[in-house]
Amino acid sequence: MKLKYYVVSSLVLLLVVAIGGYWQYNKPKRNLTAETADLSISATDLYKQFLENEAQANQQYLDKIVQVRGSLQTINRESGGLNLILDAGSEMGGVICEVPKENIPEGLNLQTGRELTIKGQCTGYLMDVVLVKCVIVR
Repeated sequence: MKLKYYVVSSLVLLLVVAIGGYWQYNKPKRNLTAETADLSISATDLYKQFLENEAQANQQYLDKIVQVRGSLQTINRESGGLNLILDAGSEMGGVICEVPKENIPEGLNLQTGRELTIKGQCTGYLMDVVLVKCVIVR
């Protein structure tokens, strides 16, 4: 009798985990185009705050929509998307902005040294501040 209870309980638990995993994997991606930014800051100031006190900066910026302005330092094209690095005034790092291919405007002409404003979701600091799901504002 106990064996039957454990088997049924295990199957129910496995079903719940499978449904949850399927839902999580297939949920719609967040599109930041229409969302307003929670914060607006320069790339230099954002990087400086993470460099000086990462724990406090994580509380302030982590998972928030941040609009960052700065000078375009590097352009990398990967998997149809773009990885843009904004200059943060440091030799050690900058602000990485991952722009998915669906957020790249047609006819976009990027040049290093150009001033850009980018909106994205902050995922933290790993030698660089990282923004994902970015949209180029101007």
